[in-house]
Amino acid sequence: MQIILSDTFFSLMISAVVLNSLIWGPIIALMVRREHDIIGYRQIYFETQSPECELRTLACVHGPRPVATMVGLIAASRGPENIPLTPYLMHLVELPGKSNTNLMYNQKEEDEVSDDDDYGGNDVVEINDAVDLFTAETGLMVHQIKAVAPFASMYKDVCDYAEDIRASIVFLPFHKHQRIDGKLETSKEGIRTTNQKVLRHAPCAVAILVDRGLTAGSLNLTGSDSLQHIAALFFGGPDDREALGFSKRLGMHNHINLTVIRFLSASGQGQSVGVDIAHKEENILMAISDRETEREADNEVLSEFY
Repeated sequence: MQIILSDTFFSLMISAVVLNSLIWGPIIALMVRREHDIIGYRQIYFETQSPECELRTLACVHGPRPVATMVGLIAASRGPENIPLTPYLMHLVELPGKSNTNLMYNQKEEDEVSDDDDYGGNDVVEINDAVDLFTAETGLMVHQIKAVAPFASMYKDVCDYAEDIRASIVFLPFHKHQRIDGKLETSKEGIRTTNQKVLRHAPCAVAILVDRGLTAGSLNLTGSDSLQHIAALFFGGPDDREALGFSKRLGMHNHINLTVIRFLSASGQGQSVGVDIAHKEENILMAISDRETEREADNEVLSEFY
């Protein structure tokens, strides 16, 4: 039995399929987006994270200067060699001014050699060479990505990508670099504001790397017989406990000696400050209770180092 479809009926079927795709496509996308917003990003803190679980790191650089120290820090944070490590390196490039903001990434203007020159092209080569050398020496594969954005919104790229890869920690370079005479010089003010925004909005822990040039080449510990000494300063509180959790990973490395220094306030000093701030009796009791809770949490974390 043969069924002959008319042109009109065939056109109606095609139209129905197209219309169905147009309707359900945005609906499904909206449902997925809402599910992502509801579930959200569940941060795993170093304080409670097992040192033997996979570590995902996102290191950000604005140029080739801190790359060697950054990748060395990544290698050191691995701990024992049997611990899985997935490192990412994001090259942050400032989007040029208004004259070039309308250009697409692959477009060129007249008399231009390459658009890569406008978007960190020369730095990319140096960064790639440094990462390739690190991979050849350590065997660690570093995933690279380049983000081109104005400083005003650059932090969004960092935070969004950290969430996408489920990063445990983001490494940011300090906004100042060391000159030949040893003094620190501000690179760009936009780097400082970007760091501040990432600290406020990042979905995971954030570390600021102040590179004084003292560790150049020394953090590459793979196959090395040298012993690096690291000091962790602990003043107390959730941020310091998180930093101590990361320091514990560093201390698990065979060629790293970790020293934890705890600072304690003088007896009674903290309580007097709390009484001066909180005038009502219930507020005073609450402040004292909060301090006791924080102190117990600090003691529990530090008990592993005694």
